[in-house]
Amino acid sequence: MAEIDRARDDAPSLRLAVVQAGRARTGWTPPPPDPDGLARYQRLTAAVEREAGPVDLAIWPEKAYPFPLRADARHDDRPDHARRIRRGFAGPLLFGADTVDPRTRSVGNSAALLLPDGTLRVVYDKVRLIFWSERLPGWLERLAGGPRRYRPGARLDPLRLALPDPRRPDRIRRAALGTFICFEATFPEHVRALVARGANLLVNLSDDSWFGDTAEPEQHLAQAVFRAIESRRDLVRAAGSGVSAFVTATGEIERRAGVARAPQGDGATLIGEARLLDRRGWYADLGDAFAGWCGLVVAAGAGLGLRRRRSAPPGP
Repeated sequence: MAEIDRARDDAPSLRLAVVQAGRARTGWTPPPPDPDGLARYQRLTAAVEREAGPVDLAIWPEKAYPFPLRADARHDDRPDHARRIRRGFAGPLLFGADTVDPRTRSVGNSAALLLPDGTLRVVYDKVRLIFWSERLPGWLERLAGGPRRYRPGARLDPLRLALPDPRRPDRIRRAALGTFICFEATFPEHVRALVARGANLLVNLSDDSWFGDTAEPEQHLAQAVFRAIESRRDLVRAAGSGVSAFVTATGEIERRAGVARAPQGDGATLIGEARLLDRRGWYADLGDAFAGWCGLVVAAGAGLGLRRRRSAPPGP
């Protein structure tokens, strides 16, 4: 851990703002309509810039943008449009939204990037869809006579950004954000694949509002923490309702915003620095193979011990 801490001290960093403005459900009942949801995210993001100064990137959680977004969208809506994303803030934004493919009408659970000049692009579609709520088995899909609810993403490419370093003008910070959505945080191999493709910072967008005031939001965070430790990468988690957090590569939770325990919550913001780490640990390369090797060693040792007992001469 000391070695990782030293690497973090020497690594470039990004100043990030996580905006949590979702509202929790009460039990399993859907939350009431929230026409102010987008405006609340915009107000909180604008307040960050006004009170804490500019950040390298603001992050909104899974499905924070409440309207369907075209998968081929290239620019934000005009300033007077009700669905405009940027309102009151100027910096770049990574946010979650449902995206619609205009050709197939299929829907993706996606992350999109909005740049200061208004250009927009979808940067990630959720690959591992939740059974029943996001996808159906093929036979049931055919029986229903329609496509699955969501289309799975097909790529695991990190979001690459080149940003000047305000502390060292001669250095360009090259960030590769490995973005994953919701319960993809429970799959070590999924995050390993992002790191193998060059991710030097992990970003988890989530929405735990289904689970309200239960243990699940804390459990979901705990699972995400293991992905940071395994990959030796800092992790930033943005949860609409749940636990948002900054997690170091050693698993330390540096900052967190607690569970939104009531639908009347006004939200919260977290501002912190996340380090860009390029060194890979053994788990990023080997995965669970080490556990398999340990199992083989144990089995071989047990087999050798059994053979010795059988071949030993009988006692007196």
